[in-house]
Amino acid sequence: MLPFIEQQPLYNGWNFSNGFDNLYSSTARSATILSCLLCPADIIPQNPVQNGTSNEWYGITSYGGNAGSQSHPFSAVTSDGIFFYTGPAAPGFSQVRIADVTDGLSNTLFFGERNHFDPNYDSFAAPRWTFFSQTMGMWGWWASSSGGYGLSDVAESTYSPINYQVPISYGSASASGLTQSAFTANYEVPRVNSFGSLHPGGANFAMADGSVRFINQTIAQPTYHALGTRAGGEVISADAY
Repeated sequence: MLPFIEQQPLYNGWNFSNGFDNLYSSTARSATILSCLLCPADIIPQNPVQNGTSNEWYGITSYGGNAGSQSHPFSAVTSDGIFFYTGPAAPGFSQVRIADVTDGLSNTLFFGERNHFDPNYDSFAAPRWTFFSQTMGMWGWWASSSGGYGLSDVAESTYSPINYQVPISYGSASASGLTQSAFTANYEVPRVNSFGSLHPGGANFAMADGSVRFINQTIAQPTYHALGTRAGGEVISADAY
């Protein structure tokens, strides 16, 4: 991707044989802020961000690739979209070719927006209920770590509705007796998977044919799910979204 967005020097300096060599310090290659991958409507509190207590640093982007039906967590990735795992922790997924998109390039999502604003999600970070105690503003690296969870940052999915946000705060969850495992399964997983934006009513997506469309957040979930898969065999009418 980098050479096509005027980042040839960054590409030339990237260590492809040891991905972790690109990550260390706030001036690392992975910490580069790519302005063309930032949406003016997106709210990113800090950029770049440090990964937990490690010395790994990443630039945040307002967009994520389409991984299909589910992009997070690592154990549940479906690999039925366009983006796929790479690196030594990858479970052997193959690169997606145009010929593999049998549902049609104009009916398959390529990438879309990521909404970093979610105060309720962020309220679960301080008590360490979120993944690695991350706030929502820390998700969405443009470069993966070569580790198993890289796809959770560089890609999203149609697992949950467009613009899904966590509907409860940590305080109300504690009062209701919600457990951390229930929060992870019922709220965090859908939120990390979701495409979204701060544009009213929906989000912008690039389709696999190169066209760009604004998709309303009220789209029927089965139709939205069908747009995420590259070879599901679904038939989508032109006025369905």
